[in-house]
Amino acid sequence: MDELLFRHALNIVKLLREKKYNELQERGCIKNISANSINFILEDYGGEFSEIDEDEYKKFFRYIKVKNIECYVTYLDLIIDNQRSDLTLICEISICGDDIKTVIDDLHVL
Repeated sequence: MDELLFRHALNIVKLLREKKYNELQERGCIKNISANSINFILEDYGGEFSEIDEDEYKKFFRYIKVKNIECYVTYLDLIIDNQRSDLTLICEISICGDDIKTVIDDLHVL
């Protein structure tokens, strides 16, 4: 389960790194935040997304299971300017059989 959840959260990071905010919104991958808000938060935070090093991201990946349903909330600190930042991506990942839905719940400084 760890690897499955990590892969889905990391796919969101890749789209953020490529600045595909509108694509995230069109895919239904944004819940409580808009594409414009994501862009504003990342620009306001400053710095550049570093190349994605999966091993480094795995060190910071955490998740919790939501009660008795197949839903998980994941937390992943973003790597900006080659350093772990205090900017955290929070995603909700729901699993229903083979259907997996990943949605950005929030992006903020923890």
